[in-house]
Amino acid sequence: TAGATVLYTVCTLWIIFEMRKERKQRNRPRLNIFIKPREDFGSFIHLVIENNGLNGASNVSFSVNPDINVGFRGKGKLSSLGIIKNGISFLEPNGKRDFLLLSLIGDDFDEKTKTKFTVHTNYEGLGGKKYKEDFQISFAEFEGMTRPQEPPVYKISKSLEKIEKNVDHLTSGFRKLQVITQTKAEKRTEDK
Repeated sequence: TAGATVLYTVCTLWIIFEMRKERKQRNRPRLNIFIKPREDFGSFIHLVIENNGLNGASNVSFSVNPDINVGFRGKGKLSSLGIIKNGISFLEPNGKRDFLLLSLIGDDFDEKTKTKFTVHTNYEGLGGKKYKEDFQISFAEFEGMTRPQEPPVYKISKSLEKIEKNVDHLTSGFRKLQVITQTKAEKRTEDK
């Protein structure tokens, strides 16, 4: 029985050690950086930085390699964007930062889909524990993508503007409704 007690004690200590290790891993910030097309207009590509961990990430800093041209016309550098240059002081659990990276519209569409870069991150978790991660970003998934037509949300918006304009014309008297009143009997005789 003394041997069983020692074995039981060793197993219990090992389980406690594993539980602590797992709790530390689970309770840390977990940054994730990726690109995605904008939901309402797929030709605009956004860079998304999110914290999927259970704790906040503080003093988040970024560097990129190679530094790529970004923005609507590709006139700026990724490293000059405020969030990359200045970092994030605190990214809460389930927090997200989403901003326009570049547009795939234009003659250089195929060239843009060959773009690859790495985002290097440094950040701190609970108790000042430091983390360092690299995220490989590639536009290759957009290669061969058909250039989107006018997005449905945009079409709906335009249609609502037309409806609003027509209703405004009716209420202001700019256009008058033509109202014809007749009985069912008059309508039947007219149709014959």
